[in-house]
Amino acid sequence: KKRSCPILCYNPSKDGPLACLIWSYPGDFKSREAAGQVRRSPNKFARINNSFPLLWLARGFAVLADPTIPIIGEGDQEANDRYIEQLIASAEAAVNEIVRRGVAHPDKIAVGGHSYGAFMTANLLAHAPHLFCCGIARSGAYNRTPTPFGFQVQLCPFI
Repeated sequence: KKRSCPILCYNPSKDGPLACLIWSYPGDFKSREAAGQVRRSPNKFARINNSFPLLWLARGFAVLADPTIPIIGEGDQEANDRYIEQLIASAEAAVNEIVRRGVAHPDKIAVGGHSYGAFMTANLLAHAPHLFCCGIARSGAYNRTPTPFGFQVQLCPFI
């Protein structure tokens, strides 16, 4: 009996690569050690609502939800000092891996995020257009000048 849901029976080697959405929110860190710490419990379940990127699964997309994108400012450097360089390196690593695994078609990869993730999306589309065909920048925080004063500190667990 055939399953009706294409996601449940998807096999990259048989079915080929899919269009893919990478949805993320970068993290600012003061050291590599801090960036390497576990951020979330492996036992946490995804909360799905009408704006959650996993709904793209129902449309036949592959979704890479919340890949780690550390932005590190060590020593006298702030995270923003090498933001673009580190952002592109992380995005390239994520894209290369999903393409290598045969899950994503290299010409059909979108990037998206909310708030700081929207800022990330705009920067990736501007500085690494070879990686993504389009993006979803939802309610972006584009003014980074307040960042050194704690603007990007995550006080809300829902961001």
